[in-house]
Amino acid sequence: FPSNKIREILKQHISNGPANLQTLVEPIATIATNFESGSQGYLISVFRSIFEEYLNCEILFQGRPRDVVMTELRDKYKNPNGGAVKKSSRDEFPEVVKIAISKNKESK
Repeated sequence: FPSNKIREILKQHISNGPANLQTLVEPIATIATNFESGSQGYLISVFRSIFEEYLNCEILFQGRPRDVVMTELRDKYKNPNGGAVKKSSRDEFPEVVKIAISKNKESK
């Protein structure tokens, strides 16, 4: 896969093209960056990211009851003023739900 060649071409055209061109070619640029080390390198990076996500979840539960961890996660992202999710934590709250669902499926 000629990712370096694609990135060079994109860089040339973005510098000479309209302002919104970067936004339009972003998906192609992302693919070229992902495959910079070839398909084997991309496969390794995907596996690594999945494994890191798994470890980050499992570390939370290591030797601890599920309900205690879930309560801690809920409290971490809860606003004391009425229990709504903090504005700064809204992006992270779906992560809490994802962890809860993954652990719920595991316990069945």
